[in-house]
Amino acid sequence: MSHRFESLCVASRHGAHVTPQAGVTAFGRYWTTTSRESLKRRAITASPVASVAATATTRFGETVTLTAGRARVLDPLDPATAVSDPFGASVIGVVAARIALAHLDDVVGYGQIAKDIPQNWSLRGRVLLSVEPDQRLVADVNGIVDATGRWATERELPPSRRRARTAPARLDGQVHAEVRRLVEDAWSAHGLQPSCSIGLSTPVGPVAMPAIWDPDHGSAIVRRDLLARLSPIVDAGACITLDRHADRRADEKVGLILRGRPLLRRLPRSHPFADGHVGVVIGVERVTWWHGFTAGTTVLDGRAAA
Repeated sequence: MSHRFESLCVASRHGAHVTPQAGVTAFGRYWTTTSRESLKRRAITASPVASVAATATTRFGETVTLTAGRARVLDPLDPATAVSDPFGASVIGVVAARIALAHLDDVVGYGQIAKDIPQNWSLRGRVLLSVEPDQRLVADVNGIVDATGRWATERELPPSRRRARTAPARLDGQVHAEVRRLVEDAWSAHGLQPSCSIGLSTPVGPVAMPAIWDPDHGSAIVRRDLLARLSPIVDAGACITLDRHADRRADEKVGLILRGRPLLRRLPRSHPFADGHVGVVIGVERVTWWHGFTAGTTVLDGRAAA
């Protein structure tokens, strides 16, 4: 996962759903924006829980922060959302300004393509999302630093398999060339490796985790100590999200969401991340992709090797 954006996980009807988000933490919540027509907005309206994963680099190394809790939608065109969240409505202008200042380069990128932005993704087509955490998990290079709620207790991980892997994604013929390039690179050790995050179903709801993509086995490699705190439900819908967002222009960002049933994979002792990590593979049932403001989904059969 890139430090530039956070990962937001919501509960869709197909299980956990993770996307990279440009947001800020303020007034005790995480705030970000999305299209009024997006799956994220619909998911939070139907099930008001969400999770955020963020990474940061300090002089002491990388710090990972996971939070989860109540999620809300603030829609400027829907007064009912302001009534249900009066505090959020009172600070919406301040929060919007903070998001813009924190991600000024992306705002400039939007300005460069202002005439080509679809109405659903214009300022008028956007809503504000917030997550007020009641679960928090913080870890640095030395281990768990802070944990609250259900995450304060370490639990046993579900059984893992030695040879599990995720097969390369299959896409339909109308997919943009940049999406195909992302797929080719993702399963090639010589390609440009994407940012990676995973979404899991857990007792507190959908949870996002930062991950490292392993092109050899199509697995998302995660820290074992973090995963053991989440108590994931392995037979529930999960996802691995791969994306590239180096370009400031929103119409050049590209990504892929692999959705299905997860399995845990034991890493061989020769693996560079064998110490303290485990792999998550997906039996892919649905592949969702995006390039800029265009997106699509292909439905497949589960294909994780046992």
